[in-house]
Amino acid sequence: MAILSSIPQLPTLDMERSIAFYTSKMGFSLSATFSGYAMLQRDGVDLHLWYCEDPAVPESTGCYFRVDDVQKLYLEFAVQELVHPDGHLEDKPWGMREFAVLDDNGNLLRFGEEKERDN
Repeated sequence: MAILSSIPQLPTLDMERSIAFYTSKMGFSLSATFSGYAMLQRDGVDLHLWYCEDPAVPESTGCYFRVDDVQKLYLEFAVQELVHPDGHLEDKPWGMREFAVLDDNGNLLRFGEEKERDN
């Protein structure tokens, strides 16, 4: 028995706007939509969106993506001015090099890569 993967499910206040944000700005592809629900994918990673009406929900929600070239992704998102003003790329004491983005609803997305360890 093993847990094989995890799929972030983030709330959205406007499904069409969020799909446009994730596909045009963040490089995701739309896989499927259902009533109040959307499935997106980038680089083999799934992300789901669900509709909600309470703006406090996405402002209190987020997820973490482990990536293999955090510097390159940071530059991609920085050019588009997506990086959170307090979330620039930096080494964290827990061994990750990471940065943060707020999506169009206020969901906090963190992207990180394990730092090389000193020998």
